[in-house]
Amino acid sequence: MSYDQDPVDYTLDPNQALEDNPIRLHSGLDIRSLINDGTGTIFEPEVDERLFEDLKPEDRNYFMTQDKEFEAKLERLHLDDEPSSADVDDSDETMDFAAKSACMDRVTEDGGIKKRILFHGLQSTGRPPKNGTVTIHYSLYLEDQDEPYDSTILRGRPERFKLDDGRLFPGIELAVKSMLAKERSEFLIQPQYAFGDMGCPPRVPQKAEILAKIELLNFVQEAEAEALLCLDPEERAKAKSFDEIIKVVKIEHTEGNNLVRAQEWKNAIKRYERGIKLLEDVEMKDEEEERRQQDLLRDLQLNRAHCSLKVGWPKKACIGLQKALEIDPRNVKANFRMAKAKRMLGHLEDAMKYLKRADLLSSSANADIGQEMRGLSELIKREKDAEKAMCTKMFVSAQNSPASDPKVVEEDVDEDFCDEMKMRLEGFLLNANDTSLPLPKNFTPAEIRMTKSLASDMNMKVEKITLKNSQVQWTVLKD
Repeated sequence: MSYDQDPVDYTLDPNQALEDNPIRLHSGLDIRSLINDGTGTIFEPEVDERLFEDLKPEDRNYFMTQDKEFEAKLERLHLDDEPSSADVDDSDETMDFAAKSACMDRVTEDGGIKKRILFHGLQSTGRPPKNGTVTIHYSLYLEDQDEPYDSTILRGRPERFKLDDGRLFPGIELAVKSMLAKERSEFLIQPQYAFGDMGCPPRVPQKAEILAKIELLNFVQEAEAEALLCLDPEERAKAKSFDEIIKVVKIEHTEGNNLVRAQEWKNAIKRYERGIKLLEDVEMKDEEEERRQQDLLRDLQLNRAHCSLKVGWPKKACIGLQKALEIDPRNVKANFRMAKAKRMLGHLEDAMKYLKRADLLSSSANADIGQEMRGLSELIKREKDAEKAMCTKMFVSAQNSPASDPKVVEEDVDEDFCDEMKMRLEGFLLNANDTSLPLPKNFTPAEIRMTKSLASDMNMKVEKITLKNSQVQWTVLKD
């Protein structure tokens, strides 16, 4: 299991400087006594009641407001924990592990793992296959503890695991393998199927029995595409027919789409790329098979490009989109996404060319194309205005400055830096939700000057912002 930071309580707003709310003690500490006695001490803070004068009695909460969100997540742990068996009464939540065990069925013959179904799953899907990939929510408890020591629900996202690769401890893996899709169950797992005699200090003590509440959200079979890609194309052609490879590619396509819905862009790209590689190597015997291969290849390239744009990889998107356009030059999505990729790269004129083509090919007015065209037109106008202003400055400078001044040495700025910074500033400008863009602290003076120039061309400014720790942060601000 992977762990994130534990949820913690704060007695101060983390956005408020500590010196604004000093906490004093009733009596001082004798460090020498603490070291020599080893008995510890009790802190007695003096609370300044003036801090709470404006609060109603019911609002006098010493902890941050995020506690409410944390409590809501705790409540989520017990949602739908309705037993499927009438043998368990409403007081089940207060049961100790021994009482729970009496209401459970064995998963393993030795009783080392026991199970009670809370919500039945889908019989039609069957159980997770060997080497399948599962997506689960889980919460793990120790006896006599109200809150889990590990929970995906508290972290706010499910976990995805591949079965039979050793990432899960045996009890969880066997538990998940016994479940159906959409099923919610709780399991009692003995130490030999969990962390053994040693436990997992400091969270899990020695010889600890674990209560696991698990929801199997979905599962997919082992990525057959990955196994096929380990073979040479000739061996692959002997092992699988055209239709069989198309079936495998469609599985990758569907799973990639599922990952897109979950906004897992990079994982989706991996799925699409597997399908693309299989299609590029597949052998076709007639025009019909070639048509099917080309149609599916185009769709995969379009989807991969969409994800690449989402993660800020415009060059990668351009490569895939070019291949999609070779298959279908009149595809609206391909032209529109190519325009976005070109705009992100700073190739504004090329972007407008593809955008106009997408608009022309679109059968009806498209709001996305219209919005992109308005933003792109504004960027092109600003770029031209900036070029005119730059030429004017250069002309005036050439007239007023000596031919050469050996004392003036301008530090060079890498061309890639200019392109990347320009792309970041354009993205920042188009994002209405962002009002400031902090710059990295390791920027050189020359890079700061270049950023100021680029920002000025876009009617933005770069200013020094003093942080609470008195440090200075160069930040891009919109006018």
